[in-house]
Amino acid sequence: QRIIDIEASESNLTKTLMATLHVRGRLESIFEAVLKRFAKKGFDKPFQLATIDEADQPRAVNEELPRQFSLDDEDKYHCDVSPIKPQRLMRELPNIFPANTHYLADVGASFSWATHYLHPHDRRVSGRRDAKGGLFRATLNFASMGWAIGSAIGTALARPDKPVVCITGDGSLLMNGQEITVAVEEKLPVVFVVLNDSAYGMVKHGQRMSGAEEIGFSLPVTNFAAFAAAMGVEGHIIYSAEDLLQLDCQAFFKKQGPTLLDVRIDQNEAPPIGLRTQALKQNT
Repeated sequence: QRIIDIEASESNLTKTLMATLHVRGRLESIFEAVLKRFAKKGFDKPFQLATIDEADQPRAVNEELPRQFSLDDEDKYHCDVSPIKPQRLMRELPNIFPANTHYLADVGASFSWATHYLHPHDRRVSGRRDAKGGLFRATLNFASMGWAIGSAIGTALARPDKPVVCITGDGSLLMNGQEITVAVEEKLPVVFVVLNDSAYGMVKHGQRMSGAEEIGFSLPVTNFAAFAAAMGVEGHIIYSAEDLLQLDCQAFFKKQGPTLLDVRIDQNEAPPIGLRTQALKQNT
C-alpha cells in the first residue's frame, strides 16, 4: 500500500512521514485533474465514483457527526459522574462552543485526551474548507508545555472573527498562565479550558502504566478560577457535565476579554498513552 499526502498548506507536507508522495494543492482541483487524466487513458480495472455518504452532508450547528470508528471506553464518553471524565469533557466541547471554533491542545495529557476524544465540527464536512483555518492545532515539534496558551492568544489576535479555545492542563498553566494577561490587555475572548487533576497527568499515568517509580508528578491543589479572577478574568469551576452545560458558553466569545474554565477532571482516569508508554519502555 502507498500513502499519498495531499495538503493545501505547505507547512503540513512534512508531517506525514510515511507518505510515499506529497502533493500540494486543493483536493477538488487535484481530483478533477486526476479524473480527467484517467477519463482519457481509461482504467485497467472497473472504476466507480464513490457516492457522497451521510457524513459529507451539511449538518446543523452542534449536531454530533457520525463516526466510522469506535472509541475506547465509550461509556466514559457519555458518563455523567462527578468529577467529570476527561472523555466526557472532550465530547461536550464541540457542543457548547461554536461550530467554527479553533482548538489548540497543549502538550501533556491534554494533547492525548483531545487527540483521541475531541471531534470538532470540521468545515470540510459542509464543503467550506479553509486552507489556513484548521480547527485543531497541536505541536509536533519541540512539544514544550504551555505553548498553547500563548499560541491561542496569538491566534485570536490574528483571527478576531474566529472563536478560539485553548485546552491546557494545570501543569502548563502553572508554567505559562501569566500569558493570559495579554488576552486581558488586548480584550481577546479566548476561552481557556484547564484540565485540573493536581498532577502532571502524562508523567503520573505513564509511570504507573510502565511500572516505573512514581515520582515527581504531584502538583499543588490550585483554584484556577481564583487565579483568573486575580487577573480580572471570568472564571468558573467545573465538576460535572451538568456544570458545563449550565453555562452560556456561546456568550464567552461576545465579550471583551478571556474566560477560564477550571475543570476538575477525574484524577484516576489514565489518558490514552498506551503506545507511547510501550515505546518509551522499549527504549530504556
